[in-house]
Amino acid sequence: MYRSIQRIKQSIQFAIAENYLKKELFHLYKNKKYKTVIVYLTYEELKRWKKHTFSQIRLQKVKDLFIFYCYRGLVYWSVYL
Repeated sequence: MYRSIQRIKQSIQFAIAENYLKKELFHLYKNKKYKTVIVYLTYEELKRWKKHTFSQIRLQKVKDLFIFYCYRGLVYWSVYL
């Protein structure tokens, strides 16, 4: 959310600089940046995921990819791109 608001704010500042807008719309808005806590799976949790079997083949493939990503240290969006 923080980045989205920052991009909108930059677009509005650009519009003001190019005289598309007459006044600043965000001068009263204070964007709050929240610290996110990253939670990692333990090795035991990963083993439980590995042993679990799904009834649908599609879910089984997603689980297999997830386990592969975990072992390789990959994130979804880096492989997706």
